[in-house]
Amino acid sequence: MAQQPLVMQLTEKEGLPDKEFYNVLEDDKGFIWLAADKGLYRYNGKEFQLFSHPNQVGLSVFSLKKDEDDTIWYTNLANQVFYVKDGEVTLFLNLKEYFSGSLPRIFFHKDRLILASIRTLLIIDKKTKKIIYKKQGNDNVFNSDAFIHNDAICFFDDEGNLITIDKNLKFHQKATKLNYKTNSRISVFTDEISGMYVFMKRYLTLPHEYILFEIDNNFEIKIHTKYSGQKRFVHKIKSIQNELFEASNEGVQIYTVAQETLQLKDSLLKNVSISDMLKDSNGNLWFTTLFEGIYVVPNLQLNTNVEIPNGNTIRRLYKGKDNELLLVGKQKEFYLFHHDTNTTTTFANNNVADIKYMFYNTFKSLYYLQTTKALQAFTIQDTTINFLEDYQPGILKDHAIINKDSVLLATGGSIILTNMRNKPSKNNVEILYNESLRSYSCYYNNITKHSYFGTVKGLYAFDEHFNKSEILHNNNSIFIKDMVASNDGSVWCLSFKNGIYQIRNNQIVKNITVEDGLLSNLNDFIRCDTKNNLLWIAGEKGLQQFNIRTATFQNLTKKQGIPSYEFTGLE
Repeated sequence: MAQQPLVMQLTEKEGLPDKEFYNVLEDDKGFIWLAADKGLYRYNGKEFQLFSHPNQVGLSVFSLKKDEDDTIWYTNLANQVFYVKDGEVTLFLNLKEYFSGSLPRIFFHKDRLILASIRTLLIIDKKTKKIIYKKQGNDNVFNSDAFIHNDAICFFDDEGNLITIDKNLKFHQKATKLNYKTNSRISVFTDEISGMYVFMKRYLTLPHEYILFEIDNNFEIKIHTKYSGQKRFVHKIKSIQNELFEASNEGVQIYTVAQETLQLKDSLLKNVSISDMLKDSNGNLWFTTLFEGIYVVPNLQLNTNVEIPNGNTIRRLYKGKDNELLLVGKQKEFYLFHHDTNTTTTFANNNVADIKYMFYNTFKSLYYLQTTKALQAFTIQDTTINFLEDYQPGILKDHAIINKDSVLLATGGSIILTNMRNKPSKNNVEILYNESLRSYSCYYNNITKHSYFGTVKGLYAFDEHFNKSEILHNNNSIFIKDMVASNDGSVWCLSFKNGIYQIRNNQIVKNITVEDGLLSNLNDFIRCDTKNNLLWIAGEKGLQQFNIRTATFQNLTKKQGIPSYEFTGLE
């Protein structure tokens, strides 16, 4: 099974203020700007801020562009041109007398603002607001996107002629090898890729066509190749890191250039009407749509490999064998994901109620499954579950394996040290220690040989002889939901609301909180990568990596591509 990029949809649930978007761009500070039906928005990774001007007519904004000074420009249906600089919106010009009934596209060349519709072109000095060039006519002269070649502003007209406005603001029209005449309505898109220009003819009723070409200093065109597309309505093309993205009413097509010709590499968001595309500075792909909000494909190194049948929900995640994950579904089903082959096997047991917990015991080569009835040991052969025996410890919250026999069990009513001897009889768990105390977590430290239980009354440590002592912070009990240990023997305890406690020799040596770089003091899971001396923390504001040696954090949040902070597991 091939890896598929993870796709997340931003909608009203994530605070998205609209569902109809026309343009997206990123400024030099990393903010995402969105031109929408309800206005101009800036996204900082957490919230959307509306930008408007008191004299703005209507809400919808279009033609979103950024110039070399990191100034954001846009226009609206009333042909007002605005820009945003240092967080302030300025009305630049009212141009209704020139573009009434049409919507101008915005381009830049040096200190000049270029506004073009298919029949009208204005070149404006950005500093003085003076119109330094104007051309209006009845023909579709400026039928393509503008591009700059040899210091000239270039367009193609509706018959494929090359239109240039030279550095002296002189107009030229030149027949080219791209000439075409058709009775079908046509639009033209242009961009650059792999040192060539790409020219796309979009027909209303015919498949579109790509042409890759070069232009020499005399504006002569050399055609490299032609590529026939599909019959779909293309809204935009954009060259992104030497790949050509095509946005249409049928999703996104991604092309690469090989041997000077286009080759289809990938397709995304089939049947979604895409209006614009962006690859941000973190490597995330943003796709605005005309009806469905915004889709984000996080940095493509962040993939979803696991295909769950029928889109079922995963409620918990646990580690199985090496290269194996146990995924608990909604009720009676669980899935075995094999990381080395990227395959998923489905198991369902109609004889059990809701699955509460799972784990794998490497010493015994047995899986364990907690239901509302019992803790059941089993093996898996191909796609068959072979149940061996039941245990009745109570509802399991956490476990820690000590050796081939001994296991710590944290349950909803007890803290337990057991021997699971795999006798053929039922209820054969030998209880070595059992205390009636509601617990949340447990951990066995292989280095110090001490055991730990996070309970409703506090955190308790047990030595090798299972003598108990409470670990306090400033003489107060601490309440722990998850624990791991690092190579130096430190135990790292994830608290319910006070960040992380580092424990050494059963003493708290540090309390790590938001003041030290945690995104939040409220977190769900903690795991230790002992090979690289790293902690991983999943919580209410993202996923973090903590370098134990340097005491520094790296963060993965929604801005970097995490689609949701509702974590159900971390391994």
